[in-house]
Amino acid sequence: MEYLIYYIFVFTLIPTALYKTYKDYIIPVDKIGILLPHYKVNSLIVLSIGIYSLLLGCAYDTGQDYWHYYDYYQNQVKGAFDLWGSSRELMFQYLITFLASVFPSHTAFFILCAFLNGFVWVKISSLYGKAAFCVMFAWYIFMFPLSLNLYRQYIAMSLFMFAYYLFIKGYNSKINKKLCLLIIIILYLGFSFHTSMAAGLCIIILCYFLSRFTINKWYIIGTIVFITISSNTILHDFFYSIGGLVSLFQGVSGRGYEFQEMLDTRWDESRMLYIIMLIHITYIWYADKLFRKSTHLRFLYLTMALSFMLIPITQQEILLRIRIYIINFLAISLGILFYEYFVRRRVQHDSIPLLFAFLIEISYNLYILYDMGTMFPLNFKF
Repeated sequence: MEYLIYYIFVFTLIPTALYKTYKDYIIPVDKIGILLPHYKVNSLIVLSIGIYSLLLGCAYDTGQDYWHYYDYYQNQVKGAFDLWGSSRELMFQYLITFLASVFPSHTAFFILCAFLNGFVWVKISSLYGKAAFCVMFAWYIFMFPLSLNLYRQYIAMSLFMFAYYLFIKGYNSKINKKLCLLIIIILYLGFSFHTSMAAGLCIIILCYFLSRFTINKWYIIGTIVFITISSNTILHDFFYSIGGLVSLFQGVSGRGYEFQEMLDTRWDESRMLYIIMLIHITYIWYADKLFRKSTHLRFLYLTMALSFMLIPITQQEILLRIRIYIINFLAISLGILFYEYFVRRRVQHDSIPLLFAFLIEISYNLYILYDMGTMFPLNFKF
């Protein structure tokens, strides 16, 4: 239980600072992504990011991948060879080599990862004015548990989302060549920490171009229902069969095994799969009314829809690492949705189904976090 209490406390730090900072900056819904507030830095935000980084950086044994990073860092400090680390991306190896030469404690790396997440998401949340604290809280609910395990990818993701922040800021003031070059450099750095960013970038670019069109919500809802139901029937058998062929013809190669792992995804056969499907349909229903007022909102709407389509069929780890980039934008979408229906408009009778959907999913994700606490008890090591 102390694990859950600890992380709920962590969840309140930065959203509280954002609320205090942007509480007077109200952006009309049709101006979201167009009318951008000035980024503000004050002592409360600096303090909250600092505490957040220290608490997360000093947390010990937080997930299955934690020990890979811990051992690699310790081996770099000792000058010993590490098989796992030597096969990772070069930029990650350079970063660990540099940090190990300056800081003897492994916490330097984990504090840096937490700081990048906190810093970048404070900047992204600031794009949405008073809704900033809702966006930040939504990120915690939907993305935070993975940040305790996928450290390399979260560095790549932080750089990816920082490039998004620069693009949105520049898009509204005419992007120049220098800004384009800076965004390309940042994206390349992100790719050099985790190559999965390339797939995530392609998906986001696709959503950006599709946002110029209006897609009927019934097509989206129908697709979500079809994929969810068929993920335990047609698609399950289809991918299982392809996985067998890949195992037969390509099993001798490393790439063949990777591809087979993606096809042999872990299928969710619980009742919760269908409850989550109904929750996602509820989100789409309410977002469709709200997110058609600008290209930026339509982009967020499409990323939300695509996330819901991918979730039932991308439970396997490799596929999850690709899907995770688009879920960042899902967090933004749900943060705006929550703010518009429950903060700006207050809770009205016609938004009660949406409120129930939020409460069920928040409770479910907190349960997942609690379950993680039973496997990885709260501990600190400096």
